[in-house]
Amino acid sequence: MGISKEHAKWCPVGVATYRFIPDVFLNQEQLAKLSLDQKKQLVDCCPDRILALDDATGAVGLSPGYEDRATFTEDLKYIQSAMKFHPEDEDFVRVTQSTDRFVFTVESTGSMHPEEIVKSALKRLQLKLSNLTEVITRLDA
Repeated sequence: MGISKEHAKWCPVGVATYRFIPDVFLNQEQLAKLSLDQKKQLVDCCPDRILALDDATGAVGLSPGYEDRATFTEDLKYIQSAMKFHPEDEDFVRVTQSTDRFVFTVESTGSMHPEEIVKSALKRLQLKLSNLTEVITRLDA
């Protein structure tokens, strides 16, 4: 049909968001230096519950589905800074954003399925890039 730039009635999207998938690195060498109570404190401090403690072995690992929940990890940074034996020691847990993976969410208003919205948007983008290529080709000639 049309596009929402022409009229709001053509806007099928309620919300469109993206977020990067977290890359979590556990420094097992540093974690082994912590007591069981310190490991519990480290696991419990993160409101997103991305870490899990194996009570039998005392090992700290990633909890299932951590990728979907790891959005707020500032508390983890603060608590591990306080737990370090020396300020220059490496972090026990390092959470960074992936540079090549992300989650893209499209919430529809109901007029189109989210998959159709994304496909339509990509077709429109492809058309615009094709037109841009033609203009640049004409300028070079």
